[in-house]
Amino acid sequence: MTARIERGLREGRSWAESRTQRAGETIRAHPVRSSLGAVGVGVVLGMLLRR
Repeated sequence: MTARIERGLREGRSWAESRTQRAGETIRAHPVRSSLGAVGVGVVLGMLLRR
């Protein structure tokens, strides 16, 4: 049981690291688009939380 949990944690960590690296590459390749997307998400969240 412990080995299964450890394997799952390793796989999850590996998945998260690869996604983080991919996101960083995308942001560096398209900084303006990424910034506008972040602003858009912030505006939507702000409108939702304001209610």
